[in-house]
Amino acid sequence: MSKHLRLPLLILVLTLIGSASAMGAVKTIYIKPFTVTGEAGAAGFGAPALGATLGNDVRDYMSEEIVKDAAYILTSDDEVKKVAEQAALRMTVEGCADDECIKELMKAIDADLIIFGSVKKGKESITISAKLLERVRSDDKSYIRIKSSKVLTVQRERYVENASKALAQYLLGAKDSTIKDFNKYVARKEREIRKSRERHESNLNSIEDDYESRWACLRNSPLLRVGYGGFSVGGFNTVSTFDKTLNDYYTGSQMFFADLFIYRSKDIVGDGVDIYARVFQRKFTADSSAYGKIQAQTGDFDDTLGKYDPIPQSGLQIMNQGADLGMRFVGSTYFFNQAWSAYLSFAFRIMKVEESYKSGGVTYEKDLMGRGLVGGIGIEVTLNRYLGLFTELSAGYTATGGDKKNLDGRQILFGVTLRTDHVSGSFLGL
Repeated sequence: MSKHLRLPLLILVLTLIGSASAMGAVKTIYIKPFTVTGEAGAAGFGAPALGATLGNDVRDYMSEEIVKDAAYILTSDDEVKKVAEQAALRMTVEGCADDECIKELMKAIDADLIIFGSVKKGKESITISAKLLERVRSDDKSYIRIKSSKVLTVQRERYVENASKALAQYLLGAKDSTIKDFNKYVARKEREIRKSRERHESNLNSIEDDYESRWACLRNSPLLRVGYGGFSVGGFNTVSTFDKTLNDYYTGSQMFFADLFIYRSKDIVGDGVDIYARVFQRKFTADSSAYGKIQAQTGDFDDTLGKYDPIPQSGLQIMNQGADLGMRFVGSTYFFNQAWSAYLSFAFRIMKVEESYKSGGVTYEKDLMGRGLVGGIGIEVTLNRYLGLFTELSAGYTATGGDKKNLDGRQILFGVTLRTDHVSGSFLGL
């Protein structure tokens, strides 16, 4: 034989020997559906499908893993049932569970390996017990032995698939690394679940806090308000009268006030009616240009505002102090994470008016009383359930003095609200 042919022939012979050895190493394996015990196997279990399919699921997951290995050929249930019927055996795939019965079944189907076991479903865990029976063959005898066994407990049904596959790898290879890898996988997933639950709980808490804050803001109601008016913007006075002569004289103005809500009747979202009392102090002052505008007149003007004898030379001002008793009609809503309330108010007003000035080194004073009505519209917004801000536009008619001057003109007011959780009833909810 030519030496050029020896090497290819040698390679061919070795290949055929290797193929024959590989074919000889292939083993038949039957994976029996696992017996289900515990809650999953009990009648009346809350999820009947779980008890009916869990054992088959474990077998199927193991089959998926083992079929990847060409060293094993899976035996189907149909083949097993057919052999059992032909042999007139008193065993079934479903009813055979103990070791001796499994050994008889193994002999009948002439399998090299059988995997069997049980699944126990508890209240908080699922335990999978698995065994591998191996038929050891030799020239003079054959016997069956338990090659390996393992028990795995998982806390969630979602891990049953991975646990089944890890058990299949362990039973055939007896490598602890497969179980360790599975435990690492479970630990990683549990961390992810814990973090996800924490995020979920955080979101729920945030939603709950927002809900509570929303209802607290809507259900809380004003108790006390303090405010101010008198800003001048580009020559526009936010507090003025409706009398042109007085507005010409008195170019400076300011107002301080406080509201106490003595009764409220509202629904759960803050819509309803308030009864309130207001005390205020308002001051109008003249600047230096005013004195050149005042015309000289002769007469008794002690009961008249805006007329003077003698003519003022300095210190011209009007100070009025008074009180309101009124009612507000309120509607509320919630957006931008705040409660917003719009209101319409009406009140009866009584006030004391004092106009004073200096002329020739003498101080002159007029003391008057005014009575009238005032109304307004406003918006309140909460900073939190106990504090808020508001702005109000009000106007009215309060006749003062013999010539019935109206000192209640336009008033744009701003302030802070102290709120209470008493939405209905009298002062402080009593």
